Amino acid sequence: MKKRSKKSLSHNILVWMLITSILPLVFFGLFSVFYISDMSLKQIENRVNDSLTTSVELIDGFIAEYNTKVDVLSENQRLIDILSKSVISESEKNLVYKMLYETIENQTSNLSIYLVKKDASFSIGTGDIPLQYDIGLFKNWGVFYLLENQKVPSMIPHAYSENGHDNSMTIARRMVLNDETIAYLILDVSKKKIESLVSNVKRTSYGLVQLVMVSQTNNVLYNDSIFGNSLGFYNSMFTYDRFSVNRLQFGFEALENMYMNSVNSKENDYRIYGIVPVNLIIDYNKQMVYTILMLVVIAALLSFIARDIIKKQLETPIIELVNHMKLVGKGKDTETVVDGSRIEELSFIISGYNKMIRRIRDLHKDDLEKQDKLRISEIKTLQSQINPHFLYNTLDTIKWKAKFEGVQEIADIATELGNILKVTMDTDQTFVTLEQEINFIKSYFNIMKTRYADRMEYMVEVDCELHKLMMPKLLIQPLVENAFEHGIDTMVEKGVIRVSVTRNEGVVIDVMNNGSPFKIKKEDFFRSNEGNHIGLKNIEDRIKLNYNEGYGLTWFEKDGWMVFRITLPFNDEE
Repeated sequence: MKKRSKKSLSHNILVWMLITSILPLVFFGLFSVFYISDMSLKQIENRVNDSLTTSVELIDGFIAEYNTKVDVLSENQRLIDILSKSVISESEKNLVYKMLYETIENQTSNLSIYLVKKDASFSIGTGDIPLQYDIGLFKNWGVFYLLENQKVPSMIPHAYSENGHDNSMTIARRMVLNDETIAYLILDVSKKKIESLVSNVKRTSYGLVQLVMVSQTNNVLYNDSIFGNSLGFYNSMFTYDRFSVNRLQFGFEALENMYMNSVNSKENDYRIYGIVPVNLIIDYNKQMVYTILMLVVIAALLSFIARDIIKKQLETPIIELVNHMKLVGKGKDTETVVDGSRIEELSFIISGYNKMIRRIRDLHKDDLEKQDKLRISEIKTLQSQINPHFLYNTLDTIKWKAKFEGVQEIADIATELGNILKVTMDTDQTFVTLEQEINFIKSYFNIMKTRYADRMEYMVEVDCELHKLMMPKLLIQPLVENAFEHGIDTMVEKGVIRVSVTRNEGVVIDVMNNGSPFKIKKEDFFRSNEGNHIGLKNIEDRIKLNYNEGYGLTWFEKDGWMVFRITLPFNDEE
């Protein structure tokens, strides 16, 4: 099969720019010319109906939400108790203010809520109380009359303008104590709130749907249409209603200048009309065609210009990066790629690639160093171990000979030394449980106890939850041995060695003695003992190799004790 030839980067850039920019515009333009030009009245009608239906759902949802809030507030026993008083204190007045503001939350510019006592002794609101809510003047009129004499609807159509508030509807409740009305709770909803509810659903591909909201008694509650006054709207609406009874009978002549439709709310007392001037659709079609043709021409010109610019800024750095990758792939140790690009994303790729190459080199170098350290540590650990198998058998013979001769002390020493040899001879096991490590230390203590007798005492304290903690083998014993040699060996009085294992943020292992202080600093000691991995340096290196830099070995004096501390991470694996 003939291998397909590969094109240059600049050629591919031009082809794909043409495909992704010009062709979609051409297809979209052809589609728009035929589809938008043939847009039918039925399609417009469906979109207007969707807008009207959604608007009704949003408004009804808002009305239901605030009916619930007004119901809750009107039945608030604390508020009823305050209103039942003949004199309301300043603190109680502030509490009432708080309840009112909490009900309308942060919508003070769109909603106003008032509380008026029936006896006219007290009234309060989130804004200036309108004159029509002066119960002394209008007790038997308007909202007050409706609340007292009729079944209160969830929404009262109530269009009025006063004190800068352009109202649309009202939600109101009586506040009752012992079946008697003591106050009226009134929530006014401004036309601005209706606008905020329906603003998004009015948008269509051919412009805004103009909305008019009217009550069933033909009060205009909201109007953003071209009919600036109610009379102009009703003259056009009557024409629309006359034709909408049987639209097929009259054709489309009545809708030459506008399309109008309406939807009734099934839950509340209002209807919404949607209006779209037909000339908007025609103008939109022409504008769309001209815009698409202009975009096609501009896109073609920009594609050729952009191809030349991108070729200069993109192709050369990419070629250099690819060549460098090829050299690295062949195993050649090369310098990093020089970033000469002015494109942020390409510079980021080159920078990331250089960081990756440096990181790989550093990791390879660190891996080689760790392998060398582990090899040297293992060799020196093996060198420090006395593990001939025949020695263990010889100790076993001594133990039984001592028992036979009745020298129990020698038998015990042989037993403890045998336990130590079992651990040191097992070179395959590099990690042991803390419990096994402590048993090894106790065997070592028992042997040294024979030597020091009453001159030495030891204590081992271990958190029982840490017995199954896994840790490197023979990590504590060098610290115990150091405590004997440099701590209590030269003491005249009784020496004490304490081994403590506790859990804090990690695991803390302290080996303490009351002997001579160890005053050499950690850094100086490790420099002067470079290569001595059997002792303290061995402990530090093995912790760093197995864990991270946050753990290791430290020493310090505290309350007359010389403390050598190992810190390890905690794990609960058993």
